[in-house]
Amino acid sequence: MKTSEIYELIEKIETSKISEFEYSNGDFSVSIKKEPKNTIVQTMPISNDSSATKSITVDVDTSSSKKVETSNDKAIKAPLVGTFYRASAPGEKPFVMIGQKIKKGDVIGIIEAMKMMNDIVATEDGVVTSIDVEDGKMVEFDQPLLHYQQ
Repeated sequence: MKTSEIYELIEKIETSKISEFEYSNGDFSVSIKKEPKNTIVQTMPISNDSSATKSITVDVDTSSSKKVETSNDKAIKAPLVGTFYRASAPGEKPFVMIGQKIKKGDVIGIIEAMKMMNDIVATEDGVVTSIDVEDGKMVEFDQPLLHYQQ
């Protein structure tokens, strides 16, 4: 498994409701576990001897401070009060990820209000620099959902 695949896996687990994941194939094994303090611990072998392992702890900041903002950042804000969803259904791929290019009219999320699903779309082109709301969380009117740069 490549390092980039491991980081992609960490991001997918971070945005899901999964709290623990284990995978092994021959001499290689990965164990990812969300800790209560918003950390993920990843253990992998450092040699062909499966008893020699290395643990990596990655802090996962799920608050809005997980931003890569600069003064050029713009926000897409919630046009109504409701529950924000990053994907079209549970277990589906999120509409946008940090670093992804978005175009005017792209769906960036859904807000459920009064049993109605409302697509939230980008108002202009840009690159996503932060996602400020967790999947399934309530949002207020005019609350920033994500930030982007043109």
